[in-house]
Amino acid sequence: MYPFGYGLTYTNFEYADLKTTKDTYGKDDVITVSFKLKNTGSVAADEVAQAYVHRINPSVEWPNKELKAFSRVTLKPGESKTVKLNIPVKNLQYWNEATQSWADDLCNIELQVGANVSDIKLQKKIALM
Repeated sequence: MYPFGYGLTYTNFEYADLKTTKDTYGKDDVITVSFKLKNTGSVAADEVAQAYVHRINPSVEWPNKELKAFSRVTLKPGESKTVKLNIPVKNLQYWNEATQSWADDLCNIELQVGANVSDIKLQKKIALM
């Protein structure tokens, strides 16, 4: 069995320098994640870089990781690019059955970026307020 997001490639990729525009986000903000992606192999190839959210202190139960953004990036051998992924905080809401409406679970989260769910290369903690 392969992990979610797994793909075969003929090269290797290096992830580095994970950044966000802020460390704390409000419920109307957009989390912008940026990082450098480099093809360290000898052939051109595509990488599907993926951003996952892991909630650290949630008030309701969540999956361990949730895929929230991804981007297919084509790189020549030795080429690197800065990849930007956007995650609107509104996309982190849940359906509250008691109130029959969307609700915020404002908590600390860990952003995880990698090649697939089991191959996380970079991590950064941020807070939702």
